Amino acid sequence: MVHLGLKPVIFVVNNRGYTIERFLHGPTASFNDIVNWYDRMHCPLYVKAEENCRKWTKLLDALSDEKAVSKSYKVTTKAELNRVLSRPDFGKEITLVEVVVPMFDAPPVLRRYIQ
Repeated sequence: MVHLGLKPVIFVVNNRGYTIERFLHGPTASFNDIVNWYDRMHCPLYVKAEENCRKWTKLLDALSDEKAVSKSYKVTTKAELNRVLSRPDFGKEITLVEVVVPMFDAPPVLRRYIQ
């Protein structure tokens, strides 16, 4: 994408796991958990990482070259997401938005189906 001059907007929906599997096979089954991506520049793997070491927003730094301009955001509320999407410079470069949602957030249809 960088070589072609494309400027994608990437959304990472972070609910820390597989929501559908949680509803089907148990909410606390550990195989449904997805560990956050670690910022390896600041958090060695052998050290238990603190929350500030777990940043999807650092992914673009790891995957792009020095010439690529990128921005990344982490949002945890609808208001924060609206502010990011309303920025005049939004989408003008490669952009990653980590959208943090509750672990058990699921569409009403899934909730009704499981019950």
